[in-house]
Amino acid sequence: MHALEKPIVELPQGEGPPLLPRPEYEKHSQKMAELARNYHELLQTLGLDIDPEERERAILEVLNKLDITLREEQAVEQE
Repeated sequence: MHALEKPIVELPQGEGPPLLPRPEYEKHSQKMAELARNYHELLQTLGLDIDPEERERAILEVLNKLDITLREEQAVEQE
């Protein structure tokens, strides 16, 4: 049987860490899927909190460096 390690839950203020910290594992399939989904969503959103104007400038800079032209037959297909 597979299991995923549960994330560490923060302890209430004033309580120290457990004497023998042991990882807890989730064994229920549905909860394991939720843990995996949340983890991967977090990975994909890390670093996406940049300034929208800075992002737009970076996109335009890259697009302006592209030097792509259509061949004549491709241009005819677009008409």
